[in-house]
Amino acid sequence: MKKCFPIAISILLSSCSGLVPSITPKGYVVKPSTLTPLLGGGSISTLWYRGSDSEYHYFSHYCKTSTYYRVKRSELSLAESDIQSLDSDMVLVGLNNSIDTALKKYPSPTIQ
Repeated sequence: MKKCFPIAISILLSSCSGLVPSITPKGYVVKPSTLTPLLGGGSISTLWYRGSDSEYHYFSHYCKTSTYYRVKRSELSLAESDIQSLDSDMVLVGLNNSIDTALKKYPSPTIQ
């Protein structure tokens, strides 16, 4: 019985994504094309630019829960005027045309 308890807890927590924080607090490392489908936006699904450091650009997606992503700076070119530190306020990607345009250069992956 004691062996089953940790497995049961893991199953319960994995099915309740709203209760479990992101495993990686800085975000999952993804390709720019992973974020392209999240640009659709709408009132319940939004992509935010959180800032950059010397290695990554950081984004978050909010749809019921928040998921954090980071893209290598070498894979996504943003205008220097758009790059901000992580201490700054987040920017809604749809309201910043140059970040939106930079991400749209990468086609979203197709499902086969």
